[in-house]
Amino acid sequence: MVIDAFRNGEEPELALLWACARALVDACGRTGWSPQLWLRVHPAFTYECAAVLAQVEGPVGGLILPQVHSAEEIQWVMDRVPAVKVLPVIENQDALSRVMSIAGHPAVCRLGFSGPGLLASATPADALLPPEEALAWQRRIVVSASAAAGLPGPVNGVHGSETAALVADAFADDAEQAARSGCTGQCATDLTQLAYLQA
Repeated sequence: MVIDAFRNGEEPELALLWACARALVDACGRTGWSPQLWLRVHPAFTYECAAVLAQVEGPVGGLILPQVHSAEEIQWVMDRVPAVKVLPVIENQDALSRVMSIAGHPAVCRLGFSGPGLLASATPADALLPPEEALAWQRRIVVSASAAAGLPGPVNGVHGSETAALVADAFADDAEQAARSGCTGQCATDLTQLAYLQA
């Protein structure tokens, strides 16, 4: 389960964030279910990210780091919270070109992939292939880098919950294509998406 602290560039309410995290863990503990609890933070090198990292505590099992461009950003996070696991999200061309060094950073436990992020960051010079074909190749690059680094398959669809409007066929097709490419996880930002994942 992911708590999203990166909301439209706003600074998160940290006290509320930790209260929600503790309440979730306590509630799940009473039912005998203990989920992994992850925190999606602001991009590295920002004040908002530093503020959250200074207060990382308790049940947080790892950090999802969006808009990564290089392994230096992961190291910046590790300099502030040395023991935490990091899932960097590959969602721009800089990260795609440096995915091997990102995947090889010792703090990285797995890679995330965001097709909408890569599409949004594309420039006219990138348009050598139709968007669907480009996305398939980009996923394969991230899958290959994960395998080379000894990581599990990437998690597809890692992006903010504010982009969660469900187009059922498009979501199901994207998840299926990701699985065929070698992704072994899928992010769901809406409960209705779970039915499509189970199908």
